[in-house]
Amino acid sequence: EPVSLGHAFATGRRKLGAMLVLILLLFGPFLLVGLVAGAITAVSVGTADISAAETGATSEIAAIYGSISVLAICFGLLTCLLVPLYLVVNLVYPLAQRSVVLRDQGAIASIRHGWQLLRNNLGDLILLAVLFLAIGFVFGIATLFILLPVAAIFAVPIFFQFVQGGDIGVGSIAIVVIGLIVVAIVSAALNSLLITYRSTTVTLAYEIFAGKTAVSNSEFDPIT
Repeated sequence: EPVSLGHAFATGRRKLGAMLVLILLLFGPFLLVGLVAGAITAVSVGTADISAAETGATSEIAAIYGSISVLAICFGLLTCLLVPLYLVVNLVYPLAQRSVVLRDQGAIASIRHGWQLLRNNLGDLILLAVLFLAIGFVFGIATLFILLPVAAIFAVPIFFQFVQGGDIGVGSIAIVVIGLIVVAIVSAALNSLLITYRSTTVTLAYEIFAGKTAVSNSEFDPIT
């Protein structure tokens, strides 16, 4: 069914609140852990520095830095535990995101639905993620080969002017700025192609997975 740009924006505005709640529920805990870890580390280091400046007691300072080392080890172990969870959340998020938009579900219901789809289609989703990584790597190299000549058009003349001892005036700076803008625009345009491809593929995969799950659930429904 064709969808106009205005309708898409209107739908996006209606879903914005649920999307923000979804992001906070999925990624907020990781941000909170990072902030707490940073705050504890900053307070510990600050306490050690203040003690060093005021007392100069070597044993106290060594004890404080020993505690900081223990905290660093604990945070490192916590990070090792959180990394797999973060990867799982990154797989659930795009599925839950589409549940909000396409199924008109709330944030919590969409997370449940995304988790169910992940469990039922884990192998397919891992293959899809690996495929995206491979395509992204190849696309990145291709983009680099496109952007380098574009950047060289603006950068090479300025470089030779600098090597030959010429003055870098306002005109040269303007050329560099224009070159950076052009490179940024070309890079954004190329990257939008990859983003569109990924988004379309994930949406189609979501529809397939959701359809399979609905059929599977209906098979176990009691006959009335």
